[in-house]
Amino acid sequence: MPQDVQEPRKRGLGALLSSTVGATAEGLREVAVDLIDPSPQQPRMEFDDGSLQELADSIRNNGVLQPVLLRPAPGGRYFLIAGERRWRASRLAGLTRLPAVIRDSADFEALELSLVENIQREDLNSIETAKAYRLLADHFERTQDEIAHAVGKDRSTVANTLRLLELPLSVQNLLSEGRLTPGHARALLAVGTERKREELATRIVKQGLSVRRTEQLAYGRGKATKKSAERTPLEERLTEFFGYKVSLERGRRKSRLSIEFQDNNDLDAILEKLGISNE
Repeated sequence: MPQDVQEPRKRGLGALLSSTVGATAEGLREVAVDLIDPSPQQPRMEFDDGSLQELADSIRNNGVLQPVLLRPAPGGRYFLIAGERRWRASRLAGLTRLPAVIRDSADFEALELSLVENIQREDLNSIETAKAYRLLADHFERTQDEIAHAVGKDRSTVANTLRLLELPLSVQNLLSEGRLTPGHARALLAVGTERKREELATRIVKQGLSVRRTEQLAYGRGKATKKSAERTPLEERLTEFFGYKVSLERGRRKSRLSIEFQDNNDLDAILEKLGISNE
C-alpha cells in the first residue's frame, strides 16, 4: 500500500499488520472460512465474477499470500475488516481455513480500514465511495478534512464525491454500472431539477454523449450556446483543476474569470485549491 497513506497516521493494512502479527492474543492465526461474515459496514457492494474466479485459481495454485483482517463478532464468529475479495475467492477455491489477523476494532476504525484498502486499490465505484464518505460524516461525525486525511485524498475530492449523492437514484445507478462517468455526473449536477437530470442522463447513455457535450447541454439548459461551444483550452484546464465550471471573458479594458459553485462546501473546496482559508 502506498507510503503516503500509511505514514502520516500509522494507519492502513501494512501498519496494522506489522503492529498485530506476533502478538500473543491478536497474532496471525487460521480461521474457518464458514465462521467469517462480510462486515455490515463494508462500503464495497459489487464484486466482478471473472476477477474473483481468476483470484480463486491463483489461490488454488499458490495459497492465500496475504492474511485477511477480522474483528470478533457475536457467537464466536468474525466480521471482515479487509480482504473480502480474498475470502470470497478462497470459498470459490474450496479452502476451509484462511490465514487471518484478529483485531478488536471500533466501528469507525473498521470502516476506515475498509475504505483505505478499497480506495487505494480503486475497488469502489464512485457511488460506493460517496456512500462510505457519507457514513463517516453522518454516523461517525467526521469532517471532510478528517475523511480526506484518513483516505489520502484532497478535501475537494471528498466534497465533489459526496455531491454525487445529490443525483437521482436512477442516475446514481447508471454511474455505479459504469454507463456514466464521474465527469458526466458532475455536469448533471448543474441541471436544475431531478427530472431534467434523469432526462439528460438517459440521453447521454442513448447517444453516447461526451463529457464536454454534456457540459454544454447542462450549462446551456439543453442547448449548446455559442459561448459554451467556444470554450478555450485554458477554460477547460481550469475547469479540470477546480472541479467546477470556469469561464473566462476577455474585454478590451477588463476581463473576468468566473467559477460556478452552489454552496459553502463548494466554496471551501475552491479556496482550498487556491491555498486560502475560509476561517
